[in-house]
Amino acid sequence: MKKLTVIMPVYNVGQFIKRSVDSVLAQTYPNIEIILVDDGSIDDGAKICDEYAAKDRRITVVHKKNAGAGSARNCGLTAARGEYVAFPDSDDWVEKDAYGYCIDLMEKDSIDLLLFGSINTEYMENGEVSKEILGKTADIKYTSEKDCKKGWIDLVTSLPMDGPSNKMYKMDIIEKNKVVFPDIRRMQDGVFNMRYFDNIRSFAAVPEYFYHFTMHSASYQRKKIPASFLACAIKYHDTAINMLKKWGEFDENAEKKLGSWFSGTVLSAALEFYPEGSKSFLNRFNHVKKICRDPYVVEFYKRYKKVNKLNKRELAVYRGHNLLLTIYSLLK
Repeated sequence: MKKLTVIMPVYNVGQFIKRSVDSVLAQTYPNIEIILVDDGSIDDGAKICDEYAAKDRRITVVHKKNAGAGSARNCGLTAARGEYVAFPDSDDWVEKDAYGYCIDLMEKDSIDLLLFGSINTEYMENGEVSKEILGKTADIKYTSEKDCKKGWIDLVTSLPMDGPSNKMYKMDIIEKNKVVFPDIRRMQDGVFNMRYFDNIRSFAAVPEYFYHFTMHSASYQRKKIPASFLACAIKYHDTAINMLKKWGEFDENAEKKLGSWFSGTVLSAALEFYPEGSKSFLNRFNHVKKICRDPYVVEFYKRYKKVNKLNKRELAVYRGHNLLLTIYSLLK
């Protein structure tokens, strides 16, 4: 029986981690190892990890200096001994039959990457569920490298392809092709998945809702946005374009779809994800100006307006109307 390695980055999630680890320990698939990577937690999460390791020999704990989830997952990969790998987050949980089902299907149909459905759950302060939203999923199977490459742009714009938590991977593909999470604090998962996808010959998505995401408030999410948000988006966009060009699949359709995503991300960077402490008009203006004048952004809009009609806010970025954009951001 093939071994499954479950790598879980842990950072300041003491109130959720027990539920997450318990859901992995409860998996019906028996041959499993769990690597908990404490990414410099300053709450009781690190202590909880050690307590679990003392009680269950399937669990290994690694303590490291904080460097982000991607770095933590890379650390876990260096210690992994399984043929299959899963990356659940430490504030989410997994249905007990999930991993066994996925491995059986991947073995039976020789699948290199499997995506499964997720449920997004929002909690009230007392811990009760306030909302559940079914994530996008599908029943898809590509059984050739050609079909995978031809179908990627539609997959990435219609399914949750970027995160690693609702997927299962093969360790030999990761090791053979030296696939790692890049050293960026946002969108590193999407870049990892592109690098992995570049080396597969088969892909499947199944409609079963196996994974449960914990939805956090907008204010909580804002705290996680790094100052390098735009640089992370550029890394993602540039990686996607280069990959499609390498495959011979970068056509007008792909340029429009990737461009729509990147343009929306630029607007978010300018109007929403401003650095902490930049609520004054001058600081906000300088933030907007820096984004609009970024060389990659400038060149992007020169190309993008040739394949897609720009809306008012996109035109404002393209034309460098920094004052107008600053006023709009302050009114949001």
